Amino acid sequence: MNYSADIKMADLIQNDYHLLLVLPRFGLDLGIGNMTVDDCCKAIGLDTSLFLTVCNVYSFSQFTPNDNLISDFQPMQLVNYLRNSHTYYIERLDAIMEQLNHMAEDKISEHCDLLLSFFSDYRNEVINHFDYEEKTVYPYVAGIEDGKIDKNYSIKKFEDNHSNIDDKLNDLINIVIKYLHTSKADNIKINLLFNIFRFEDDLRKHTLIENKILIPLVQKLEYEIQ
Repeated sequence: MNYSADIKMADLIQNDYHLLLVLPRFGLDLGIGNMTVDDCCKAIGLDTSLFLTVCNVYSFSQFTPNDNLISDFQPMQLVNYLRNSHTYYIERLDAIMEQLNHMAEDKISEHCDLLLSFFSDYRNEVINHFDYEEKTVYPYVAGIEDGKIDKNYSIKKFEDNHSNIDDKLNDLINIVIKYLHTSKADNIKINLLFNIFRFEDDLRKHTLIENKILIPLVQKLEYEIQ
């Protein structure tokens, strides 16, 4: 099952509320009445197919982006989506860090300081990862879209060194589930886990979009320019 351009935007969101996270990253807003997805995208000059492809990635685990369709996407529209995602992720990281700080201050478990240290290191790693993409990968993509190619760089370098920054979250989740025993504030622990799981799930979709849409798209453009 895939979404189509003629589905109403309101129906799309009601089918999968997680897509509420996708809208603002593309510059879309609510208050869309009975407008279709195609109407909403055209109103802001957004590629409807790109938007639907990302929505399909979010909603359907078996969905695979169409290689032929990807080749027509505008790279910088996708980059703007990814950049806006970074802003959201950093906000989520900060929110989780604040939860861990409160847990450490309240001394609800002897393992809180360990969790805080682990997550602080992870947060720095994620921010460094995003910083590399913002300062190196995205400017390169902008040049590619303009028909320019940097002979000292290629998207293959990004692909070869593209670490899955969501992997380490499994370690944190395991520590919380297995070792964070508390005699009080169980709701705090559960809320923490929910927030980490949601963050992990969204970040995996982000990585898939980079691997299955951004990299193939840029590789095709590199080939055409060369």
